[in-house]
Amino acid sequence: MDAVRKDVRRLVNKELEAANKRFPQFASPHEGQNVVREELEEAERAIVPLKLYIETRMWNMVKANQTVPKDDFKAIREAAVNLAVEAIQVAAMAKKFEHGQRNNWPGAREDSHGEEKNRAGSGNSDNHHEPTGGGSGKDRL
Repeated sequence: MDAVRKDVRRLVNKELEAANKRFPQFASPHEGQNVVREELEEAERAIVPLKLYIETRMWNMVKANQTVPKDDFKAIREAAVNLAVEAIQVAAMAKKFEHGQRNNWPGAREDSHGEEKNRAGSGNSDNHHEPTGGGSGKDRL
């Protein structure tokens, strides 16, 4: 399980890196929260077909003492993979939000006190091979 968790964390970083290449850092907490929320909504929608196959189709076959069709198992696996991809995107955008917050929202013009930001030194000191920058919108991923 630890190896899988480590692989998932690598995929989160890979997803974040890809999004950062396509889109700038979030301009504000509002933008970041909206993007994270959008990804969560996509994950919630991705679970619907998975639940349908497991709770309805598979269960009905089991109750009837029938063999679950091979295509149903393939559909379950694909739906689970789609859910995992969406969950990875949620994690990546949450990490992007964290980076923006830690860097005092590099996409914004002013800090929370209304003073001009000093952009020097506002880079990502915790980069773990993740460029600063970001992503928003569905087409980023």
